[in-house]
Amino acid sequence: MATFEHWLLWILKVFILSNPHEYYPNSKKQIDITYLKQFRDMSVLWEKLVDDYLSGVPYQGMKDQLKTFLKFFGLKVGDFTKNLLDTINENSQCRNLIMHNQKKVNASYITKCGLFAKHAAGDSVVVTEDILFAQADNLLRFMQDFRKNCESVGKSV
Repeated sequence: MATFEHWLLWILKVFILSNPHEYYPNSKKQIDITYLKQFRDMSVLWEKLVDDYLSGVPYQGMKDQLKTFLKFFGLKVGDFTKNLLDTINENSQCRNLIMHNQKKVNASYITKCGLFAKHAAGDSVVVTEDILFAQADNLLRFMQDFRKNCESVGKSV
């Protein structure tokens, strides 16, 4: 899951940097002149701004991260297998519990997963071989749907 999340952010970075004036999200964020003076090269400045923007994206939750990703390619959630993004989001939230919360289910998991939460608050997440294969199947289905949808709108992947 972590590799998939890293890949999503890397693709977003490449996409935004390919034309930052077009793809960098609209923002009213103020940038201090002394900060700007650190950069002699605009491409280095844009890379830093994009890195700063993308560092906050994972905290939105995987479902919102996937929606942001799809928007850049002109795709919609409805273009994908039903409930796939919610299922991948739940998988990602479980990964977060394992890595950052001693496998204990918390309110953040419950809130971010909504109806797709498989665990109750206070439960411990247990990873089985079946769960790992199901997560891999979900990521594969996402990639297959992504490729098919990109091809249907004439974008290469």
